[in-house]
Amino acid sequence: MIQLIIRKTGKSYSPHATWQTFDDEIKTFSTIKEAHDWLLEEYKKCKRVKMYVDDKEGKTHHIGYIYSFKNSDISHVPVEKWIQQDWIEFRNVKTIHFN
Repeated sequence: MIQLIIRKTGKSYSPHATWQTFDDEIKTFSTIKEAHDWLLEEYKKCKRVKMYVDDKEGKTHHIGYIYSFKNSDISHVPVEKWIQQDWIEFRNVKTIHFN
């Protein structure tokens, strides 16, 4: 099983604004292809950069992507607009079988 760990962050257009996390989500897929297909459908062609983590030995590992885009909430007036970055980590998950 493949899981995508998604941390959604955003900030206003103000140069003094700070990034804030506003949602955490986990999506589960049977295969890596299904996960990639979902990402293509969800994020289309928005900007993405690789996301890395260092292990205890200091080696760097590519673990996912950061998707960056402009977003807005048109459900009320005035319309709220912000810059969003979704940090998406890929995980390989195994089911534990108890005997």
